[in-house]
Amino acid sequence: MIRSICLFAALAVVCGQVTLPTAPIPADSLHFLSLGDWGEVNDDQANVSKQMGLYAAKFNASFLLAVGDNFYNDGVANSTDPQWQHTYRDIYTQQSLQIPWLAIEGNHDHNLGRGQAEIDYYNERRDKRWIMPAFWYTTTFHLEQSNATAQFVMIDTCILADDNANFTKARVEQYSWIKKTLEASTADWLFVVGHYPIYSGGEHGNTAELDKNLLPMMKKANVDMYLCGHDHTLQHLQDSPTGIQYFLSGNGAKRGTYSPIKQSLFGVVDPGFMTHSVNGLSSMTTNLVDLKGNMIYTYTQKRIPKRHEIKNNARSLYDILTASE
Repeated sequence: MIRSICLFAALAVVCGQVTLPTAPIPADSLHFLSLGDWGEVNDDQANVSKQMGLYAAKFNASFLLAVGDNFYNDGVANSTDPQWQHTYRDIYTQQSLQIPWLAIEGNHDHNLGRGQAEIDYYNERRDKRWIMPAFWYTTTFHLEQSNATAQFVMIDTCILADDNANFTKARVEQYSWIKKTLEASTADWLFVVGHYPIYSGGEHGNTAELDKNLLPMMKKANVDMYLCGHDHTLQHLQDSPTGIQYFLSGNGAKRGTYSPIKQSLFGVVDPGFMTHSVNGLSSMTTNLVDLKGNMIYTYTQKRIPKRHEIKNNARSLYDILTASE
């Protein structure tokens, strides 16, 4: 239970940007789930929830990443909106899902200027699972047996990419925070979690703003994985086997469309979710699971050495590899 309690500890807040306390994991593997675009009550949502509960128990999941569009169609009006009950608490009832939900916001959560309500829900401690201390924040897990660390940089891609005058100041602040956070990271595993995809063969496609401004930061920092939602599909994409792996977990309750693009390795529109297992310093395995509980795709990736591990730490592994091409 240590891993859950630590996430509810006191926060360190600087200039509105939040770093959650490091959470210790006594074992040598870190297991978690990812779920996106889940905020609509229907049969697909219920079936996905059922299978998530089974897999969370089987894998002994420590937490869940909720990657946005948590409430359709216009977010929640406030921290007491009835949707908290009938779309969230009434659906994900299994004991194995009573774990921290590290959440970020999607475009539907921001509709009508309602984004702050999901942060208020956390700040008022209305549900011990819900973790959203700010629009962007970071937390790190420590695998005690191998002394490995896994850092999750949780970002708000709507603020970064949407054409909204209300986001102008926050966009600059968030990009600055992302750059500093990635540059300062000494984690062995480094993940960035947003709502909009950088690459996608789904109905919304690629996000040009993130490709232009976020991706170079991620490549320079040797990020291992970018995880997102938005398109109502399950996808795995990559530029190269040794680079960032892009996973899209976006159909917890809705079905979209899919047409492969050049970065595509796998994609389906059947509702589902993902399980992820970080295995010490050696590897990480991601499984894509459909609403019937079928494991429809599995991928194991090696960890990307980080800049602080490279002798010439002025150059990233990306710089070194591309210089030799």
